[in-house]
Amino acid sequence: MMKSVCAAAVFAVAATVASAHHEESGFGQPAQMLTSLPGESWTVSSWYKRTVYDPSQAIIGQVSDVLIDHDGKVNALILDVGGFSGIPWKHVAVPINAVMFKKMAGSPEWRLFMNATKEAVAGAPAYRFEPPKDTWVVDAATSTTVGGQPQTR
Repeated sequence: MMKSVCAAAVFAVAATVASAHHEESGFGQPAQMLTSLPGESWTVSSWYKRTVYDPSQAIIGQVSDVLIDHDGKVNALILDVGGFSGIPWKHVAVPINAVMFKKMAGSPEWRLFMNATKEAVAGAPAYRFEPPKDTWVVDAATSTTVGGQPQTR
């Protein structure tokens, strides 16, 4: 269900992005218009800039990007993590199926959860966005936290 929810959530954006990046000739089949919206859909804004929590409801980080493959399928999230308890600030990548929406008992709010601790996430490789390539790449530089903002050494 998670994969279908994710795919439906970004269908409109993903279709445009995916089509724009195909390197084959032609433009594919004529586009079909939806006459109704897919059920149980989440918008990209439901994910973007949302806080991600661990099972104990401690903050792990925040979604800073949603990665979509050439077929329009969401396959990963980039999280901003760290900047607390001596953990350096950085961007990490997690597979889309590692994060889920969950509503806690007694709370009207849906939250993003990941079955990991912030310490475990801190051990993940760091990434940085490279504008000329329009993609994320492994960040070999060491990052530190200064006043809660990222600073590269």
